[in-house]
Amino acid sequence: MEIYRAGDRLIMIMEVTDSYNPAALDTDSARSVEITSWHQRMAQLQKAPLTDGVAWPEAHRVFRQSEHD
Repeated sequence: MEIYRAGDRLIMIMEVTDSYNPAALDTDSARSVEITSWHQRMAQLQKAPLTDGVAWPEAHRVFRQSEHD
């Protein structure tokens, strides 16, 4: 996993195996409620990717998981 910053935006990139199944998180109803709540809260903080008229601003890496294992 890596996190990049472009202006006031953070972008997370995850590399996963072919067996990764994000839908499997929904099988536990209590966990599903937590995930849904998280997405709803985060949606309030998100905005379109256009920054100062630039659709693809340069982003700089601020975190790399492999450096913290």
